[in-house]
Amino acid sequence: MARFLKTRTKVLGLHPGSLVYIGESGDKEKININLINYTQESFFESHSATFEKCIESVKDKSQITWIEFQGLSDKKVIEEIGNQFGIHRLWLEDVLNTDHRPKVEEMDNMLFAIIKYVSAEKKNNRIHIAVSQTSIFFGEGFVLSFQEKVGDVFEPVKERLRKSIWKIRSLKADYLFYSLIDLMIDQYYVTLEKMGDYFEELEGKVTANVNKINPVDILSLKGEFLYLRKTAFPVKEALNKIIISNHPWVEPTSLRYFKDIQDHTIQIIEVIDYYNELTTSLMDFYQNTINSKMNEIMKVLTIFAAIFIPLTFIVGIYGMNFKFMPELNWKYGYLFIWVLFFSVGGGMFILFKKKKWI
Repeated sequence: MARFLKTRTKVLGLHPGSLVYIGESGDKEKININLINYTQESFFESHSATFEKCIESVKDKSQITWIEFQGLSDKKVIEEIGNQFGIHRLWLEDVLNTDHRPKVEEMDNMLFAIIKYVSAEKKNNRIHIAVSQTSIFFGEGFVLSFQEKVGDVFEPVKERLRKSIWKIRSLKADYLFYSLIDLMIDQYYVTLEKMGDYFEELEGKVTANVNKINPVDILSLKGEFLYLRKTAFPVKEALNKIIISNHPWVEPTSLRYFKDIQDHTIQIIEVIDYYNELTTSLMDFYQNTINSKMNEIMKVLTIFAAIFIPLTFIVGIYGMNFKFMPELNWKYGYLFIWVLFFSVGGGMFILFKKKKWI
């Protein structure tokens, strides 16, 4: 249960907007601050920027400013960031709540998005989904991103900015906002590819030799697909909010990009649902195959029992301790019994064969 909904013990009874970190990192993990300023002609990047430098950069509307915060566990720093940039405490509360549902909200001066960054890795021969939360604030000429864990997940976007690939530096901050979300949506494709490869591996094992597969592996994969769907499904609704928002800082020409990643999200959800159905079918196939093998075993055992029942009956008759039994003193009595055994057993075998029971 903790995977789908983290414990809320620390927030019981607190007023709305109380800043309580709900996550897995240590309470005093250092927050890394990266500052990027750029125009069409220039690019500046700093990995040790101060708050004062960040505020000064945001105020300069002649450039686009991206401030990246990695790590969320120090709530005092998060509170100071909120005060400096005028972020509502309810939004800061959502930033610290790292299992919050993906969403987009808007105010007059900025848009706020929560998107999940997903990845897949193999542990103990099973695929596992790792999910970390990223919160993004977008306003006039600036973007603030908050990552749950320390790590450079946005390196591809930074590389495009450094090299001024295509026209990323010539567009406004809404395109940077789009680029960050687009990167996280693309990561779903990478994750699905790994999960699809693992599914095909399980499918091959089941069809090759069902006795060598552990059904828990299939159930575990189905759980991972459900967990992935939980993070992906709300994104479609969130992106639709951006598309219909008519927010002053979102250029009409940028809406086509947000519609594009919304289409990608819909496709991702459909692929997840498809794999979920395939996993269910694979489990059904496994169970049916096991049941079929069990039925074959039971059929063979039943045939053996059916053949030996009359033979046991004959043995039982001649095993009785009556004094006067003609066959006991007959010269060919023993041979007769063996002929009777083979005749009865062989006759039943032929009968089962004709009825195609064996």
